[in-house]
Amino acid sequence: MRFDELLQEVGAFSRFQCMVILILCIPRVIMPFHFLLHNFISAVPPHHCALSRLHNGSLAPELPEAQVLLLQIPREHDGSLSSCTVFTPLQLPPFSGNITNTTIPCPHGWVYNHSQFLSTTATQWDLVCENKKLNQALATYFFIGVTLGAVIFGYLSDKFGRKPMLLVSFVASTVFGTVSAFSVSYVMFAVTRTLSGMALTGMSLCTIALSSSCNIHHLSLQLTNTNDDGSMGKLEGVEWIDIKHRNFTSTIIGLFWSFGSMLLALLAYLIQDWRQLMLAVTSPCLIAIITWWWLPESARWLLANGKVESAKQYLAQCAKMNRRQASSSKISTEALTKISISENANQKYSYLDLVRTPKMKRITVSLGIVWFGVAFTYYGISLKITGFGMDMYLTHFIYAAIEVPAKVGTYFVLDRIGRRNSQAWSLIITGILIGVNTAIPTTQRLVRTLVAVLGKGFSEAAFTTAFLYTAELYPTVLRQCGLGYTSFVGRLGGSLAPMIMLLEDLWLLTPPLIFAGTAVFCGCIVFLLSETQDVRLPETVVDVEEGRSWDLVCDKKGMNRATATIFFVGVMFGAVAFGILSDRYGRKPMLLVSYISAIAFGFANAFSTSYIMFAITRFFTGFSLTGISIICIVLSMEWVDIEHRTFIGVIGSMAWSAGNTLLAGIAYLVNDWRLLVVTVTSPLFLAVITWCWIPESARWLLANGKGKQAHKYLSKCAKMNNREEFSSKMTTETLCSIMTVEKGNRNYTYLDLVRTPKMRKLAIYTGTVWFGVALTYYGISLNITGFGLNIYLTQFIYGAIEVPAKLLVYYSLDWVGRRHSQAVPLILTGVCIAINIALPRDLWLFRTIVAILGKGLSEASFTVVFLYTAELYPTVVRQNGIGYNSFMARLGVSFAPLIMLLEDVWRMLPQLIFCLVAIGAGLVAWLLPETKNVRLPETIEDVEQTRYCHPTAMSMILYIMIDYSCKLFKLPYKSLPNALLGFQGQHGSLWLISNTFKQQLSKFIGFQFLPV
Repeated sequence: MRFDELLQEVGAFSRFQCMVILILCIPRVIMPFHFLLHNFISAVPPHHCALSRLHNGSLAPELPEAQVLLLQIPREHDGSLSSCTVFTPLQLPPFSGNITNTTIPCPHGWVYNHSQFLSTTATQWDLVCENKKLNQALATYFFIGVTLGAVIFGYLSDKFGRKPMLLVSFVASTVFGTVSAFSVSYVMFAVTRTLSGMALTGMSLCTIALSSSCNIHHLSLQLTNTNDDGSMGKLEGVEWIDIKHRNFTSTIIGLFWSFGSMLLALLAYLIQDWRQLMLAVTSPCLIAIITWWWLPESARWLLANGKVESAKQYLAQCAKMNRRQASSSKISTEALTKISISENANQKYSYLDLVRTPKMKRITVSLGIVWFGVAFTYYGISLKITGFGMDMYLTHFIYAAIEVPAKVGTYFVLDRIGRRNSQAWSLIITGILIGVNTAIPTTQRLVRTLVAVLGKGFSEAAFTTAFLYTAELYPTVLRQCGLGYTSFVGRLGGSLAPMIMLLEDLWLLTPPLIFAGTAVFCGCIVFLLSETQDVRLPETVVDVEEGRSWDLVCDKKGMNRATATIFFVGVMFGAVAFGILSDRYGRKPMLLVSYISAIAFGFANAFSTSYIMFAITRFFTGFSLTGISIICIVLSMEWVDIEHRTFIGVIGSMAWSAGNTLLAGIAYLVNDWRLLVVTVTSPLFLAVITWCWIPESARWLLANGKGKQAHKYLSKCAKMNNREEFSSKMTTETLCSIMTVEKGNRNYTYLDLVRTPKMRKLAIYTGTVWFGVALTYYGISLNITGFGLNIYLTQFIYGAIEVPAKLLVYYSLDWVGRRHSQAVPLILTGVCIAINIALPRDLWLFRTIVAILGKGLSEASFTVVFLYTAELYPTVVRQNGIGYNSFMARLGVSFAPLIMLLEDVWRMLPQLIFCLVAIGAGLVAWLLPETKNVRLPETIEDVEQTRYCHPTAMSMILYIMIDYSCKLFKLPYKSLPNALLGFQGQHGSLWLISNTFKQQLSKFIGFQFLPV
């Protein structure tokens, strides 16, 4: 039996729970009194520089005071008197024409308008003008106390119990609140205010635990610092409420925060002296101390800490009040002892346990970010109650009143769309509304006020959900530590909010834009968390770690493999799309599009809530990443001369190897798939930043008639390369005369790849080679198990072997040429796969060495194919050619994961297929022309006019293989009929005609055969 079942026996939601909720509503009302008090006790009334002689009557007694102020105090842009400067020297009639006024800071202090406030901390210690930062810092000091209190009370309440620590927080809040009211200096007030925040956080945390998990989120809502609103009490409530009534309880307790916030506006309106107001909002703590005696300790906590007898006493009291005496008699000490509330009843948990296991680590990191955003945004709105054209008391009241429908709406929405969606979208919409308000003119006060109030409502909904959601995500044994940690991070956000508001001195819109961006980002992070709707509260860490995503094993393992195929299908279509678009609209613009879309779909992929959503976002991620791949290759090739093309191609591919190797380390450290996807997607933000410095392809610009832009980039290139004489020698007109287009305004398509004979042959051959290269490479790369090594180590070695492979390619490309560098590694890759098929599985060391060698050779062929293809296609269709070949490669890659499923038919079948494809593609590579030290073709005519030998290539290759086999084994040549190769000769043997064909084949493949 688990605690939830036991709670049903004694009454999961009846009179006992109602009593607990009503008692905990008192601290819930107190919380907003202090958390939002800064708006009133530190308000800055209208003020101007004091003119000492004016106020003692000796300065121009014949002039009215208003006229003297106009003469002596500068005007602001809006016509109002300056608050912080005064003219010097003083100008009074009669005026002298030769005196020039300058302004200086107020030398004699300030005069304040007391029509709205009798006194505030700003008037008490002159915290205005140059000292206004000290005034805003008072709110930060308070939230720093809240931050520290979240950690301290979170730990202490888990160690000593919720109820004792709640009493400590009540007493401490009363003492420090009263001392704050009698502060005699700014420093004393700052210190006592910090300690008040620390004490009030304990009240918040313990209330959450004692009331209900739902209550937690409301508390925080009100204070944006989740802990502020009384998270503690909410925790207690959570632990006495069943799953069915968690939402209702949380909403009810949360409403009392809103009532307290509305009541604060009334108290501040009636009590205009800050000291008296401090005493007024602190005094209700005395009532809370009295009602504390009737609060029960959390039975969940007692059982989780081995205090069975105490838990039995409270459960019996609950059963009696709920009129379940029959159930009470069934509860024995032995039965309670058997309840598996914790992994170890005597184990003491700490904050370190929040990050010891993978899923707990993910929950902790994600919730920390979310709570920071919730509190930061909530207080960013709540502490800004001026500038909307309404009385600040009315604005505050409306801000508090909107929380009521927000909380009620949250109550219904939580069970309709779930906790995760409620948390995420309330935050995202809050950010959007803040952003919208920055675009609305300040003259539209009513519209701005309505949008701000709506944003406040959504921010409250986010805070309300945060408490419940957090309490449901953490297990009982760590729930208080979890809430303490998240409260700490939330308070950190609340502490920064007042400081961010000071940035409006730099630019008026800076603070709201920061708040808006933070809200949207943190809302997206919520999707990394799991849904908790109608899910039993986890009791132990094991309960959290046992959860699985989509169980893609056994009968569903095909779906798991299919995710790789879906990704590469996206890559395949992206190759076609970006090939067309980059040839039509340019390389650079489409590179930015691919960057941004890869970021968007990558993060959406990490936040997937279902397999279908994951598959779709994975498809579009692959679609976007292909644009980056093919555009970067083409851009690098089109800005480099023939001599250095090889070097640039190899250096560029080194980055792939570095990333491949780094992936092993990242995957080892980040063992949660969602965080891993976020981690590997984040570097794209750097790519977006560096995009500004990337030049457009001058070749493409010239090929598309954009001579002026080409001249601009070429001049920039010349300047950076210390070839500044280029600008004077090469004019725009000269560039236009060498434009390499067949028709200036013609747009080329994929059909141009097959319109002419040689282009058609080129497309068929390169497509076959790319298919084989990609299928083989990923067939090896996606198989990192079965070699007796850790998968991370295997991945690392697979990535590391690519470095020497690329270096070898760098030298072989200029030594033996592109064609042989493409063909030979592919064929040898197939040979390595064949050898591994023949080796017994118990020889894992030898199999690993051969597999690594095969991986290196496959990488060599992949490195060559990019450079080789870019050199084969003319400039006008180069991007289309790369796009088409990438499509063929992705087609091969898409098949690789599915072919691996054929091991269920025969274990060696996938490897055999990879072997044959590699060898076949390598043979086809010999049919392509050599491009070593050949000028890049600019137009299709350049390709068609090039003269190549055209023997029946496959026939010749087969012939040479048979011819040399016959020589090697001394077989009679005449036993091999000529018809086998389709040749018609005058002689009866192949031997007599072989030299002729060898000569033709030597010209075609650039290899000298030995004489027969």
